[in-house]
Amino acid sequence: MRAMGYYPTKQEIQNMINEVRFSSYTDRGEPNLNVNLDTFIRLFVNHRPVYGIGKNNIEDAFKAILSRPDREEN
Repeated sequence: MRAMGYYPTKQEIQNMINEVRFSSYTDRGEPNLNVNLDTFIRLFVNHRPVYGIGKNNIEDAFKAILSRPDREEN
């Protein structure tokens, strides 16, 4: 999120963690502990302040993240 210019507060981060954790709790009966790309994009779009970031900005941010030499491979 910060790579794309959104610096959430601790409370906003906790809200996003809770949203992910309990998003499928009623279906599975256990918390969700993983975030995939679709979930991340949904969180970013739903929680960031509305300002002039478009698809190109998001793509550039992901390219920057993926090109970092200290990034761990999964």
